Amino acid sequence: MPRSTHLVKILGRALDADALRQLSERLVAALGVNPILDALASTQSDDTYLILDRGDIDPALFDGLSTETVELTETTVLPGASAGQPAPFHYIVETDVAPDAEADMNAWYEQEHLPGLAAVEGNVLSRRLVAAQGSPRYYACYDLVDPSARQTAAWTAVTATPWSSRVRPNFRNTRRTIFARLPLPSSPVSSSSLHPRPESDRP
Repeated sequence: MPRSTHLVKILGRALDADALRQLSERLVAALGVNPILDALASTQSDDTYLILDRGDIDPALFDGLSTETVELTETTVLPGASAGQPAPFHYIVETDVAPDAEADMNAWYEQEHLPGLAAVEGNVLSRRLVAAQGSPRYYACYDLVDPSARQTAAWTAVTATPWSSRVRPNFRNTRRTIFARLPLPSSPVSSSSLHPRPESDRP
């Protein structure tokens, strides 16, 4: 059964470890558990993305932060060439696509693009997810040992195929972002439900 997860985008606010700890404590006080599975700080803007295991959280618990919640369902998960290694960086491509190119884009991702990038050294995990509603609809996520994996000849070769050249002009509302993982607080917020997923099982 496809796994659903919830992405909370904190827009225009870069959380650091201390701010994340304070937010986690506030959530634990209200909910009894910490729903944060992963915390991602953009290296390109002040946005912070949080992966939660639930979506029914009162926005007031985010203490005035500008947030957007997206329900996502996994469609594909592929271990990467560097599976099992630490992945302190996370690359996300968010996009819509022209309606008449949607089938071609999905076939490209499933048959060529995602498997090709998964095979690149430095890629720990490749994953596709689709949003239940809203825009962008499609998310491609890559756990990386280092962002420099995207600059290698192997990565570039996958992104420069004829099929890629046909599909990519049909992308709409596209955003490509490199994130650095924030350490999840272990104290005083601690229980068995708070442990993050293993690197190989993260969105």
